Amino acid sequence: MISKIPKYIFGAISSIILLTLIVIVLLFIRLQQGPISITFLTPYFQEAIQLNPELELDVTVDDCILKWRSFDKGFDISLLGGKIKKNNNLIASIPEMFISFNVNKILERKLQVKSIEINAPIFTIERKKTGEFDIGIGGYKEEDEIIETLKQVQIKKILKKNITDLEEIKIFNAELIFVDKLLDKKLNSKNTNLVIKKNDSGIESVLVSTIKEKEKNIPIKISSFYDFETKVFDVGVNFSKFSTSLITPYFKKVEPLKKINFPLEGGLSFKANENGLIGNLSFNFFSVEEGDLDLRPFIEKSIFVNLIQASGEVDMSQNKVYFNDLYISSESAKFEANGSISDSDGGTIKLNGKIRDWSNNDLKRLWPQNILPPVRGWYLKSIKSGKINDGEVFIDISSNQLKRKELNNQSIVAKLNVSNVSLQYLQSFPHLNKARGFIQINPKKFLGALESGFVADVPISEGSIELNLNSSKKWIADIDFIGKGKNKEILNLLNNHPINVSEKFILNPNNITGKSTSRVVLNFPVRLDLTLEELNFAAISNLSNFGIKDLVNGVDLTNADMELKITKNKLTANGGGNLNNIPVKINWNQLLNSNEEVDVKIEGLVSSKNLESFNLEFLKMIDGEVLFNFNGKIVKNKISNAEVFLDLYKSKIDLDYFNYVKEYNKPATIKFNYRNSEKFSIFEKFEYNSNDIVIYGDAEINESLELVRLDVEKFISPLNDISFSIRKKRPKGYLVAVNGNNLYAENYVKKFLDSELKFNFPEIKLFIQVNKMQFTKNQFLTNSKTEIEYNGNQIESLKSTGKLNDEGHIIAKIITKNKKDKYFLIHTKNAGSIAKSTGFFEDAKGGTLLIYAKINENKNQPLFDGKMVLENIRLIKVPLLARILSLASLTGIIEVFSGEGILFVKGDIPFSYSDGNLLIDDARLYGPPLGMRLGGSFNNAEDKVDISGTIIPAYTINSILGQIPLLGSLLVGQKKEGVFAISYQIKGPKSEPFVGINPILSLSPGFIRDFFSVFKSGPAPPTLEELEIGGLPD
Repeated sequence: MISKIPKYIFGAISSIILLTLIVIVLLFIRLQQGPISITFLTPYFQEAIQLNPELELDVTVDDCILKWRSFDKGFDISLLGGKIKKNNNLIASIPEMFISFNVNKILERKLQVKSIEINAPIFTIERKKTGEFDIGIGGYKEEDEIIETLKQVQIKKILKKNITDLEEIKIFNAELIFVDKLLDKKLNSKNTNLVIKKNDSGIESVLVSTIKEKEKNIPIKISSFYDFETKVFDVGVNFSKFSTSLITPYFKKVEPLKKINFPLEGGLSFKANENGLIGNLSFNFFSVEEGDLDLRPFIEKSIFVNLIQASGEVDMSQNKVYFNDLYISSESAKFEANGSISDSDGGTIKLNGKIRDWSNNDLKRLWPQNILPPVRGWYLKSIKSGKINDGEVFIDISSNQLKRKELNNQSIVAKLNVSNVSLQYLQSFPHLNKARGFIQINPKKFLGALESGFVADVPISEGSIELNLNSSKKWIADIDFIGKGKNKEILNLLNNHPINVSEKFILNPNNITGKSTSRVVLNFPVRLDLTLEELNFAAISNLSNFGIKDLVNGVDLTNADMELKITKNKLTANGGGNLNNIPVKINWNQLLNSNEEVDVKIEGLVSSKNLESFNLEFLKMIDGEVLFNFNGKIVKNKISNAEVFLDLYKSKIDLDYFNYVKEYNKPATIKFNYRNSEKFSIFEKFEYNSNDIVIYGDAEINESLELVRLDVEKFISPLNDISFSIRKKRPKGYLVAVNGNNLYAENYVKKFLDSELKFNFPEIKLFIQVNKMQFTKNQFLTNSKTEIEYNGNQIESLKSTGKLNDEGHIIAKIITKNKKDKYFLIHTKNAGSIAKSTGFFEDAKGGTLLIYAKINENKNQPLFDGKMVLENIRLIKVPLLARILSLASLTGIIEVFSGEGILFVKGDIPFSYSDGNLLIDDARLYGPPLGMRLGGSFNNAEDKVDISGTIIPAYTINSILGQIPLLGSLLVGQKKEGVFAISYQIKGPKSEPFVGINPILSLSPGFIRDFFSVFKSGPAPPTLEELEIGGLPD
């Protein structure tokens, strides 16, 4: 029994299910043929959908039908002709709505609507000309009623009491119509869907619509959730291709959005309660098309953007927009930021952002004209190209700040990394190219830090460009950069207007060599058309292997390592190098406003080898090293004046003509003042000081380095104490005047007697008047007066007078006959003084002497060839003659010789002279005690003597015998040699020569002598008149 019960139950249930399926199938078949009217149920359904009584609204329907909708939705009850009334006035109509009921309530025999679905309603929103809004549903619109009803929902907090027991309201395919009578505009929205769902925690709704504007479809989605516990609406709005012009004309609060003139895609979210908005409105959107962004009043023109993307919040209470992320792309320029925009102080923007990939054109295009106009103007003119790789930008400005021009250092701060920049910092200067570095900009400063770049071909390693707003509201630029390159290229940079190095500092970059590291600093007002007076500049260069060709006339600087400083008013250079291969230290100072005058200090050590390059004859007297110090001024590439000091301690000075030698490591100095006077160079206050010699004087030379004037005030040495002057002589040559106490002339005489020597002198006419002129150690003239004419090759004439050894007056001359034959003449009336000066005679007195000789220019002939003529000279104490007489045992004559001396009435001495060698050919001396014949040489070069001859005692007696015909010839000989004669020889060093006689010959008769030798008679001597020699004092 028990087991059968389940089978009955199962059978019953199966029958019910089967019956239900049959009903459903029959119902489906019926509904496929069309809806089924269920009008009889209309009152029940109408009661079920009544709204909250507090709204005082009455809902009615015309008919109810059962309708198949689709396989997804099945069949529903459709209410047709729905109407909403207030006080019997129709305020809205709903053509058709579908309702579903709570099944549980049906089992309780109650009709409780679970959901309502409205299909294709029409909603109308109208803005009146007064600016007020009204809403209509369907074809009906009762002014203000729906608005008032919505206000009632909020003000009376009806939501708290749950309007109905509905769980879901769906509106499909609705049409929204917005009519703006104020602006005479109309907008349509079709296919609008709204779903409202209620659950235990709250009410969720989703509105999806498409707004049509100017043939564009703009989709929009609004989602919201009402929390029963917190009583808060959480609303989110999503939109696509949304144009701000859809809402900005209608709501003042969103008027700033009209600055965005391109469609957006994104969303908004906010929270609200019965009192209004809670907190801020959040947003997140991006643009889907290119367009213009209007940022006035901050930027005076619209900015083209490719893309804008932003997220943040809107504080409606303060009318302030906060950006968490703001991204703007305009062509290649990218900008990312966070910050805020508000309407305080006429509109305030505060952003902290980053930029990247900005071209120079982007910056010029996006830099507002009203932001830092002077800096912007300079930038537009000066920056020719470049790229901002990335950077940071901080903006904190207001519209009123811009109007009042009250921007401070923090109003705008931009820190940018740039590359490939081309900058024109001065109009006439080469551009800075391929520059890379960092830029910082604020309202009172533009700072560019340069890491690398090129000015012309000069690589720049670091630098800066700074623009500052000074107290007088003027922008001042400071440029500082360091370049490494060739000196020529760097100085070429400074050879542009308004600096013009070549013109201002006499530096020709084309003459400059070497490399350097240079720092250039410029300061000027922010303008391109500058004058030198407005420009301040400085350049500091470390010059390596620096060279300047023709630094000063004919002087080149090479291999220098120097520090060069150039400013607007001054140029200085310090360092070391070579001047014409001479190692020196140089200090160069030039003031621009001092007639282009340069102060130069040079010190160095010059060797005699260095001096050879100057090819100046007088420098050959220096051997060794000379320390020098030059302190002077240079004007227009020429030395104007200078003080020169030479330290000759490490050198040897050989003043051959003055018989002076300064040995190595002996103190000696030279100092003088130099002055340039038009075409002449003047050496003033010349001083030579050493242990042995002192020279004071002045000199003047012309542009060809020819001596114009020389005045030596003092020339003092152990052997000299003179002064002399030299002047140019017309048409050529020089006049030389020498005066003083002592003049040592031995060297001049020796050189004159050196037949091989060629004087390297110009044409000279020399006047000498000294108290004492020394020729040798034992020969000198007192009260000497001398005149010499030298034609550039040889002495043409000479006349010298004085007292020889302060004893007898003497005159010496060189005369020219027939313009080619030259003769050397000496005449004195005190021949003894000359005899004593030879060193062979200890004492001699009286007598006259005439020396005349032809001067030969032929190298194959002696320099001098002539004769000495003696008369009435008395020789006293002649050591060599005494030795001969002693050897010959001529005691009587020796006694006479030792007493009053031997008188020679006549002397005839032929001679020739060449290369320091005096040759005597058959000289004869006649006197009462004896006669002499001699011949041979006096070799001064080797200091030797080689003389031989004959001494004839009792010459007078022998002469008388010689006068007897035939007998005289037999006894005396044809040449009056005498019956008795002694042959002698003197040979060897002058100091101790060998003296010998021939005893055989000494006793040979005259005819035997004639047998051994043949003698020639000499020429008759010329008269004094013939020799152009006047009288001399006794």
